[in-house]
Amino acid sequence: MVAVGWRAGILCGVVTMTLAVAPARGQSFASIDAAVKDGIQKGIYPGAVVIIGRRDSLLYARGYGHFTWSPSSPVPRPDSTLWDIASITKVVSTAASALRLVDQGKLDLEAPVRRYLPRFSGGPKNQVTVRMLLDHTSGLKSYVPFYLKARGSRARAVDLLYAQPWFACRATARSTAISTRSSSDWSSRRCPGCRSTSSPSARYSAPSA
Repeated sequence: MVAVGWRAGILCGVVTMTLAVAPARGQSFASIDAAVKDGIQKGIYPGAVVIIGRRDSLLYARGYGHFTWSPSSPVPRPDSTLWDIASITKVVSTAASALRLVDQGKLDLEAPVRRYLPRFSGGPKNQVTVRMLLDHTSGLKSYVPFYLKARGSRARAVDLLYAQPWFACRATARSTAISTRSSSDWSSRRCPGCRSTSSPSARYSAPSA
C-alpha cells in the first residue's frame, strides 16, 4: 500500500497503525525504494509511505520525502501520519466513470470541456480539455469552499463553479514529470493561454485543479 500526500491542506483522513514489522527473509525492497524516490525527485508528489504486508504480518514500512511541498515539513511516518483522503472520489468515482464513457465512445479526453459543458467557456477556458481536468493541468484553482459559498443551494454551487476564473497553467518544472510530451507539445496543448511559452517551467501562479 502506498499513501501519497498530494496536497498541503485539510486533513480529512486518518491512517493510524501500530507497526510490528516482521523481517522479510531473502526479500529486497530496493526497487520499491527506487521507484518511490524517483517520483519524489521528479516532483510528482512530495512524500509517501509504503507498507507491505502478508497475511497477519507487515514485511516493510517506510516513509519518504516530506509531508507537504515545504522542505521543512516532516518525513511522513507509517504509524502516525494523518493523510488527506478527500480526493478519493476522483479515483473511485470520477476516473471509473470517465473510463467507461471513453470505452462507450461518449467522452473524448482530448475534447474541450465546453463541448460537454457549454457554460465552461471564455478565454483560456476554451482550450481546457477533459484530460486537463482529470490530470490537474487545467489552470483552475485547486480548492474552493463551495460548501460554504453555496449555502446549501445546488444551483448556486453550479453557478460558482462555472464562474471560477482561470489562473495559469500548472507549468512548473515538477509537472513535466507527469507529461510524456515534449516541451513544445506541452506549451501548445497543455497550457491554455500559454502558447507562446517554450518551456513548461515558465509560468505558474496558482495550483491547478
